Amino acid sequence: DRPESPTAPVSSLFDLLATSAPLSTVASFEAVASTDFHHGITLKDPACPNTGLRVGHVEDGADESVERFINQLRSLAPHLTWRSARGSFTGRISRNASGRQYVALLRAHDFQEVAYGA
Repeated sequence: DRPESPTAPVSSLFDLLATSAPLSTVASFEAVASTDFHHGITLKDPACPNTGLRVGHVEDGADESVERFINQLRSLAPHLTWRSARGSFTGRISRNASGRQYVALLRAHDFQEVAYGA
């Protein structure tokens, strides 16, 4: 068993994206997740709708809330139909080979369906 990651303070996703979080930062934030399950999942903050954070792999040791969240997104609409849900997330912010930030989810809570793009 590896030790549980400490819960990071809740930040605005807008602030996290604007400050370019250091590699492997664990952060908690509220966001709207949008997906069609073909193009991946993107988390956005309504305060900066043109910028998003892609969801990468699910972090080893993620709690079952992440699987519940993904299953709920899947149940909202048929495959290839865009759907969105607002929620509170905790994840490890990292960068891919091209330098773009992504998040590996550790927790997802308080999620509810919202109109796509809301």
